[in-house]
Amino acid sequence: MWRALWLCCLSGCTVVMHGVAEFEDRRSASDVEPFTRLPDAALRQRAVLALGRIQDPRYAGAIVDRLHDPVPQVREEAAFAAGLLGLSWQPLDPGTRALLSDGLLGAELNDRVIEALGRVVTPQTQARLMKLLQQRDSRAALALGLSVKRGARLDDAVIPLAAELMTSNDPAAHYRAAYLLAMLKRPAAHDALLAGLADLDPEVRALCAKALSDVGVAGDAGPLTAALADPDARVGVEAVRALAKLKLPVPALDRAPLLLAAAQAGIALDTTEPALQCRMAIARDKAAQVFEASKACGPLALHEVGAVKNPEALEPYLAGTSAEQLGALDALGASKAVGAIPKIRPLLASPDWIVAAGAAVALSRLKDRESIPAIKKLAVTVLTHQDIAPSVAEALTELEAKEAVPELAAWLASSNATVRHSAAAALTRLTGVQTTAPEVSLPRATPVPPAGSGLLIATEKGEIEIELGSDEAPRTAGNLWSLAKKGFFDGLTFHRIVPDFVAQGGDPRGDGEGGPEHSTRCELGHRAYLRGTVGMALSGKDTGGSQFFITHTATPHLDGRYTAFGRVKRGMEVVDALLEGDRMVKVTALP
Repeated sequence: MWRALWLCCLSGCTVVMHGVAEFEDRRSASDVEPFTRLPDAALRQRAVLALGRIQDPRYAGAIVDRLHDPVPQVREEAAFAAGLLGLSWQPLDPGTRALLSDGLLGAELNDRVIEALGRVVTPQTQARLMKLLQQRDSRAALALGLSVKRGARLDDAVIPLAAELMTSNDPAAHYRAAYLLAMLKRPAAHDALLAGLADLDPEVRALCAKALSDVGVAGDAGPLTAALADPDARVGVEAVRALAKLKLPVPALDRAPLLLAAAQAGIALDTTEPALQCRMAIARDKAAQVFEASKACGPLALHEVGAVKNPEALEPYLAGTSAEQLGALDALGASKAVGAIPKIRPLLASPDWIVAAGAAVALSRLKDRESIPAIKKLAVTVLTHQDIAPSVAEALTELEAKEAVPELAAWLASSNATVRHSAAAALTRLTGVQTTAPEVSLPRATPVPPAGSGLLIATEKGEIEIELGSDEAPRTAGNLWSLAKKGFFDGLTFHRIVPDFVAQGGDPRGDGEGGPEHSTRCELGHRAYLRGTVGMALSGKDTGGSQFFITHTATPHLDGRYTAFGRVKRGMEVVDALLEGDRMVKVTALP
């Protein structure tokens, strides 16, 4: 740090700001913390953001101190950082959560403080947000909704307050209130949600239709069926899901997003769209709990079919391609096919480490404790094959393998955050003692792309131009930009499409398990997840690679959790039209 300060004296504080970014990249909170106490307000602001992004609970006090900074921008950034720490990928201890809660309750109220109160969930923060809601502050409604999604519990007194906001003259209040009512999943919110199907904002209509899947009644068949014809397909998508979940009739459909939503909800309908016919076959098999109609549909069917009554039909795929093996392992584990255990065990030694980890998970679901020694050997390889850490940790905890504690403890020294966090969660469960993953210094990050950079994705359905956010997420943007320059994405698919949520692609394996053999840091910033936001897919903190997603709609629960590093500049209609398996013909780095 002091070398950076000396350089600042010679060449200005730009060098010091760069130093903060470098320490953040290395996840060195101890080096960042002194910057929060420097005279320059811009440095304090950047440093407190870095602490929030690093999410090391030992430095919560430094964040709280800046909540009372003399400069408003620093105070706001401190509140944002407190919220980021509240969203930490590993659970906070009660003392740290109380420290953040008390600090926010004593801070000057602003948008960032209200947002953070919803992320740092304590009875005290909930009480403050309730008071704000009683004062008709719609910002509190969204914050409360997000806190409910994170496990907070509210009584029904909140419902009439939110329902009143949905009829206010403020369009923004309608969405915030509808979000709270949707997260509550209470029958008392039914009438307000039903009325919301007529809102002027299609995102409100879609959110209300989605919420009715939890609180709807048979009498809602008419309004939900009418919503299928909404001009905005997102509303129809959620109406399909609600009808399916409520076990109400779903009529014939002709729009691809609605048909895909129906199939994913287990409703098989007639379609002439080739890309959807396998989805319908999978839906038929899932309903009958067999593996028959979808046999010709490849790995997707194996992954999606779930528990079946004829697991012997799945066993031949254990000798197939890696993708087929993974799908068969998923289905056999779900089917409780204990007779397949002898055929699954050899896959623990597969040269494909993802398959080996999938075998471990399947065997753990089948309660095969005899496989523990082999899974422990697999655990040793995690330090060099980091992507399998979550699966191996899941398998060992599911089998209550206390004898694997030494192998898991060794993961805590890994430079990979997911390996450390997986170990901490597993050790906590196996030993009964709270284990916190340490933050460790990381190697140099990806170079920053040039200003004004972007991506042009040529698909079989048209072009999508993405504007990269090199300001808040330079390393993440640089990673995707650099991969595109190398031709990494050419020919890859959008392997995951969830209508009215995301289109996800960039996996060289095509099954959601692949990446570029390196990982990038999370760069959590102020960019909200709105329609057309581009985000980084993760399996845990600091695990970005090549998989990215584009949101179809506002998704506030992703804010502060997943790096948002760009937006769709043009071609959103192409994003809306994407179906599973659609290819990226060519991805060009701009300029």
